[in-house]
Parts: sequence; structure tokens; C-alpha cells
Amino acid sequence: MSYIVAFVSAIIVTAIGAFPFGLVNLSVLNISYRRGAREGMRIAHGASLIEVLFGFTAVMAGVLLHRLYKENNYISYILVAILIIVGIFFLLKGNSAKEATDHNLPLLVKGMFLNLISVQVLLYWIIAIAFLHDHSLFNNSAGFILIFLAGIWAGKMGVLWIFARSGRVILSKSQILSKNISRIIGTILIIAGIIQILK
Repeated sequence: MSYIVAFVSAIIVTAIGAFPFGLVNLSVLNISYRRGAREGMRIAHGASLIEVLFGFTAVMAGVLLHRLYKENNYISYILVAILIIVGIFFLLKGNSAKEATDHNLPLLVKGMFLNLISVQVLLYWIIAIAFLHDHSLFNNSAGFILIFLAGIWAGKMGVLWIFARSGRVILSKSQILSKNISRIIGTILIIAGIIQILK
């Protein structure tokens, strides 16, 4: 029974964090619209691997990482700089350079990178694991953790599959979104950086 709880709770928690529009979701929409859902799912695979890594990291060292992040300001500054620099790159790139940039980086690696630089995802998992612990929905047995990580992968892939399959419908009905996808991604990154500064 605990394994069912592990799998289902992981899917639910992952879906809550993954459904809001973010960097990975918009990239999956973008690639799926222009090159098909199968190509979009390559990004999803990379992003899901990093999501599992974030979940595992939060399970193993959530409290330590949270303390390290709070006590060492230089880590915050580095993360903010990365977010803003990449955001400016997307803003300046525009749609004209989109195809060339996509081909310079394998989509699996791109998915991993886009999720890896989203520091808020790791922080979300640290908070989520703490919440599950507080409500007795998590235990530290090896079997439970493995099933939980499998649930994270399934949840992330499921959400991004929905985005990939609906990408053409969403973007074809929104010309503004489809024509400004790079600028939207860049703006999200810069806003995320500013939010980190304000914190």
C-alpha cells in the first residue's frame, strides 16, 4: 500500500509543479508545434531526468541544501546571473535564429539544461518533500524512494506529453504566442532572476 502512496503522491506533486507555464513547457510547445510531438518529447525526456535528479537530491539532502542556499549568498548570485544571461540571450535571439539554435544542441540535452537552470524547481522539491514528511506521506525506505522517483518521472513525462500533443492546437490558435515564444522564454528567465534578487 505504501508503494501505491509513493507512486501516486509523486505524480500529483510533480503535476502541481509542472503544469504552470514555464521554461520547459514553453520549449516543448515550441518544438512540438514546429517539428512535431515526437521531437518535443525529446526535450521532455531530458527535463524528466533532471526532475528525478532534483527529487532525489531533495530526498537525500533537502535540509542541507536549503541551509547552504540560504547561508551562501554567492550561490544565489551565480544562479541569478545565469538566469538573466540566458534570458537576455533568448530576448536578443528572436525567432529568426530559432532553427539554428535548436540544431546546435541535442533536444535531450536541451531539456536537461532548461530544467537544470530552473533553480525554483529544486526549491519546490525541497518544500514538497518536507510537506510530505510532515503529513506522514513519505518514508525513507529504499523501496519507497525508488517508487517515488519513478512517480516523478511518470508525472513529468505525462504533463509534458499533454503539452507536446496540444502544442499545435495551442500555438496555432495564438499567433502572438507562436511568434514571440523566444521572447516569452527570455522574459520568464529574467523575471525569475529578478525574483531571486528580491528574495
